[in-house]
Amino acid sequence: MASALPDKEEAAVKEVASLSLVSSACDVVPAAYASTKGSQPCLRSVCDAAEKGVQRVTEATASCVLATLEPHVAAVSEYAAKGLDKLGEKLPLLPKPVQQVRIKGCAVPVRQRGLVLVGFLS
Repeated sequence: MASALPDKEEAAVKEVASLSLVSSACDVVPAAYASTKGSQPCLRSVCDAAEKGVQRVTEATASCVLATLEPHVAAVSEYAAKGLDKLGEKLPLLPKPVQQVRIKGCAVPVRQRGLVLVGFLS
């Protein structure tokens, strides 16, 4: 399926996804979900059924919803891109990868156990 977002909106989504805090959360949540699903047989069957249901509903309604929301998504995306640019200027740690973010005075990386602690750059 081709991307429903124009290049400008897609760039804003990629920029948000590349933020340390967001990327760390995106790493932690699926791992916790998979772990829970793998260790709890009752939850596994419920999760499998929910995933199939969500997939069917998404496939049936995606094009209609995207067509309706596209102008709003474009406006929000442009606003978010401007806000992220301003935030990036004020907080120099945002564009850095998690491995480079350190708490002032600490020699260990900020990312531990899948969590990101926001601190001052050293």
